[in-house]
Amino acid sequence: MVSSYAITDANYVEVWDRLNEFYGKKKYTVAALVKEFVDQPPVTAPTLVGLRKLTSTSDDVVRQLKALGEEYETRDPWLIHLLLEKLDRETRSLWAQMLVDEDNPSFQDFITFLERRCDALETCASFSKKGTDATVKKEQERKVDPNPKASKQIQSFHANTQQACPQCTEAHTIYQCASFKRIPVTSRRDLVQRAKLCFNCLKATHGVKNCTSPLVCKQCKQKHHSLLCTSDSSASDSGQPREEAAAKKQEAGEPKQADSVASYVADLKTSCSVNFLSLLPTAVVKVLGKNNVFHEVRAMVDSACMNSLISKQAFERLGLERRNANILVSGITDGKPSKTTGAVTLQISSRFDDRIVIVVDALILNHLVPTESPV
Repeated sequence: MVSSYAITDANYVEVWDRLNEFYGKKKYTVAALVKEFVDQPPVTAPTLVGLRKLTSTSDDVVRQLKALGEEYETRDPWLIHLLLEKLDRETRSLWAQMLVDEDNPSFQDFITFLERRCDALETCASFSKKGTDATVKKEQERKVDPNPKASKQIQSFHANTQQACPQCTEAHTIYQCASFKRIPVTSRRDLVQRAKLCFNCLKATHGVKNCTSPLVCKQCKQKHHSLLCTSDSSASDSGQPREEAAAKKQEAGEPKQADSVASYVADLKTSCSVNFLSLLPTAVVKVLGKNNVFHEVRAMVDSACMNSLISKQAFERLGLERRNANILVSGITDGKPSKTTGAVTLQISSRFDDRIVIVVDALILNHLVPTESPV
């Protein structure tokens, strides 16, 4: 501030006046002393150092205020400081501008300033509710455009409609949430119901009755999401896939069953009298029969077959209810057309547990394979 002045007797008076003008404003000193007094840290433990520092700082601030003059020992500087700490930044800035020529404002001056500030804000609020005539006229002219083609503009907007996952609140769909997949099926259904999501596609824009998605449950073929299927509740409640559950059973010491995959030979004859052999894989599965008793049967997997079929012998063994179905089926056994004797609904589970994983409608035939084929 005074470094540009040369150290001479002629500059002494000018430099002294400059320093007095800058540092002689008592209002800044008073504000700093009050702030130092109020901002003292609390003493949380009965220690000598903390109590001594609090006492000495408080006594020092009071003595300095007394040295500045009796007018600075009043309550006004303290009340003004406490209220300024509760005001917004803009209001504090306006108060500082008002004090440019005021050295020792009183508390009444501060209250008067706040009242004027309130009047100004109320006036601004009333102006914001009414538009001027010029503004209204411009808005009307903007609506009536004599040359719409010349002023036509193309604008594009992008809106992010990704909703937060109801389970973990992250930005992904609920069926992609790993945390949602680990909870039991009953908890999943409760969460979907609370979040008002569609039970079929797990979206929040509609209900299951208005769902247009062609997808259905992969396990029971009903109209709900596969993650909400209760027919597979035992594995889902534990939060483990069926493959992991089966693997844990084997690790627990259960005897591993022999491989039950076999093959049947289908003899296909063409018009050229050339024989072809086709191998069809089979697997041992369990089918729910009468009185909720499971029966192990051998299922033949034919990806080219258009319907599910069951032999009459297996149907009688299950003891299920027959429905009428008189259909002519070709391409089975010796190639001659065969007539079905009915239809039945089958509930199929893995051979490792009793959880229903597939529900199909099957046609009943007297024989599915040639009598000379291996069993």
